[in-house]
Amino acid sequence: RDEELEARWYQLGALSPINRLHSSNSPFNGKEPWNFHEPVRSAMVDVLRLRQALIPYLYTMNWRNAQEGLELIEPMYWQYPEIGHAYNVRNEYTFGSELIAAPITEPVDRQLMRAKVKVWLPQGTWFDCFTGRSYHSESQDGMNFYAWRTIEQIPLFAKAGGIVPMQHERASNTTMNPDHMDVLLFPGADGDFTMIEDDGQCSPHAALQDMNVARTPMHFDAAQ
Repeated sequence: RDEELEARWYQLGALSPINRLHSSNSPFNGKEPWNFHEPVRSAMVDVLRLRQALIPYLYTMNWRNAQEGLELIEPMYWQYPEIGHAYNVRNEYTFGSELIAAPITEPVDRQLMRAKVKVWLPQGTWFDCFTGRSYHSESQDGMNFYAWRTIEQIPLFAKAGGIVPMQHERASNTTMNPDHMDVLLFPGADGDFTMIEDDGQCSPHAALQDMNVARTPMHFDAAQ
């Protein structure tokens, strides 16, 4: 079993609409992190914690889907149908309104101890969500490159002006609204985001407009 590919499967799941770890009921094929060796085990734990931290963002994007019909993940050519490069990045997609994800599915290069994925970034300024490195895509056609990452890293990019609300790491593993939050802000442009929360008391057939909903507008002024 290639444990590194299992970690990449975790990362793909965490940046998908449903984080599901497929397995069988075989006692020799468990997918829990503690069944794997380091550094794969820590990479799995970290990405599951990332998924939990993203709940405020994901929940807002699910509301967006219900109200506007916009999917959490969309292939790049949905937003950029006129640009040919958008059709050539099979692993890449928009992840909500603020992020672009490009999960790695190739084996690691044993000499570099990294694996790669082809990335295309549209025109504008983008930031690696984990390192803070900026990418300036000046051409109208965007920019192409290979993102090489170690096993614990995922190619995840935020646009300039992006706002990503996140549950604080101290929050417990619960579906309740968090008591503590972090908000990631990415410089270079003004940004707006409205976070959606509700009381969780609606019935499956309740109309959205009948729910008790809190809308928290967030604005980032790049000039300040």
